[in-house]
Amino acid sequence: MRRNFLTIFRDFENLMSDDFFSDLNFTLKNDFDKNLKKYTSNKPLTNVYEDEWSFKYEIFTPGFLKENVNVEVKGEYIEVTGTLNNEDNSENGNCIIKEFNLNKFFRSFVLPENVLLDEIHAKVENGITTIFIPKEKPTKTKDYSRKIKID
Repeated sequence: MRRNFLTIFRDFENLMSDDFFSDLNFTLKNDFDKNLKKYTSNKPLTNVYEDEWSFKYEIFTPGFLKENVNVEVKGEYIEVTGTLNNEDNSENGNCIIKEFNLNKFFRSFVLPENVLLDEIHAKVENGITTIFIPKEKPTKTKDYSRKIKID
């Protein structure tokens, strides 16, 4: 029995050569890098506020107009995307370095519980996309106090 196990183990070890793991690692790394770049590059900064009645998300989207921004509820997520068609204007000569050309962005958030999905609304103004998410019922504020009876 032990001999059979060692034979199977050696066969498996030969099958799973260094080339196999090297190729697998290369494939996984490339897939990870593509997805990482897709979902983390051009991820705008966001401020999130909460009060008794609602949540407010402020997303930094300079240069984007409301026509360029899409806000969509998908299941338990809210997704915010934007696309600009920035064509290179050669008015100032040929561009040598272009570091601030944000022409696409993607941001996704898990929706909080206790929200009115049908009343979510958004606006784009002065380079900020603001999403308002009202709550179904108000939550207690921090100044709420109550004496608890001890049994």
